[in-house]
Amino acid sequence: PANARARTAIGNALLVQGRGDEAIAAHRDAVRIRPDFADGHAALGMALARKGLIEEAVAAYQTAIRLEPTHAKAHFNLANALARLDRLAPAVAAFHRAIELRPNFADAHCNFANALVRLGRMDQAEPAYREAIRLDPAHAKAHNNLGDLLRQRERFDEAIAAFRRAVEADPAYANAHANLAAAY
Repeated sequence: PANARARTAIGNALLVQGRGDEAIAAHRDAVRIRPDFADGHAALGMALARKGLIEEAVAAYQTAIRLEPTHAKAHFNLANALARLDRLAPAVAAFHRAIELRPNFADAHCNFANALVRLGRMDQAEPAYREAIRLDPAHAKAHNNLGDLLRQRERFDEAIAAFRRAVEADPAYANAHANLAAAY
C-alpha cells in the first residue's frame, strides 16, 4: 500500500516474524512515502538496530526526534543504540531525555542506570535502578542489575535480596540464578 502507516505496520509485523530485510524495506517505503512521519523513522531505526546496523539506526532515531522532539521511545531507542556503540555520554543524555518525557518509563530508568554503571557512576546508577523497580516491581533485569551493583559495592545481603527478587520476577532468568548462586 502507498500509505505510510500501513507500510510501517507491515514492517513491524515482518520484524516480529524475523524477516528483518523485508521489515527494513517496508519501513524505508513508509518514510519515502511520508518523510515527515516520525513513527516511521523510529520504526525503521528499530528494524535497523535489530539487524545490527546501529549507525543507520542512530540516524533514523535522530530523524524521528528532529521531526517529533517529544518522541520518548525514539530518545530511548537512540540511547540504547548509542550505548551499543559505547558512546555512553550521549546515551546517558538521551536516556535522561526519555525519562523527562516519560517519567514512568521503567526500562528507560533501568538502561539509564546500566549506562551510568558503565561510566563508573555507581552513586547515580543505584537510585535509577531503584526507580525502575518502584515503577515496575516485577522488572527482573532492574533487580538483577541492582544486585550486581550492590555486590560490587560489597553490600552482599542487599545484593542477595535483589537477586532473589529478580528470580521471583522471572524464574527463567538464568543470569539472575547464576548471580544469586555466586553471591553466597
